Amino acid sequence: MIIREAEPQDAPILEMLYRKLHPDDVPIMVWADRIEQIAMHPDSYLLVLEEDERILGTALLHLCLDVVRGDQPFAIVDQVIIDPEHQMKNGMSFLMKHIETFCYQRKCVKVILTSQISQEAEHRCYTELGYRDDSHRVYKKYLPY
Repeated sequence: MIIREAEPQDAPILEMLYRKLHPDDVPIMVWADRIEQIAMHPDSYLLVLEEDERILGTALLHLCLDVVRGDQPFAIVDQVIIDPEHQMKNGMSFLMKHIETFCYQRKCVKVILTSQISQEAEHRCYTELGYRDDSHRVYKKYLPY
């Protein structure tokens, strides 16, 4: 397995992965142009997990400046998706350990991870990796457009 940054031509495969895991979610649109914009942003990374040239998963990583930690940023990881057929092959663990190493190298003080409440298998993996869900509560509000 390898981790790489997403490329514009990955858009249809990523969209299919998101739809597969969240079939009832809001309209999902993964655009090649948006992948290019993320790639050009200095602190945003759309990562893909790949094995035998097949995309098995993805995660969106943002490094954020922190006002109370000097020059140490913090990281937000969102939209983590692993193809359900490959979750048991340690794909989630491989992807998250890569993200942690990346964040450590950039001196991030913490990694904030978001996950849908219904994804219990993912939550067990996150707990095994040392993530805690008992120290903070995350609130989210979608804005009407």
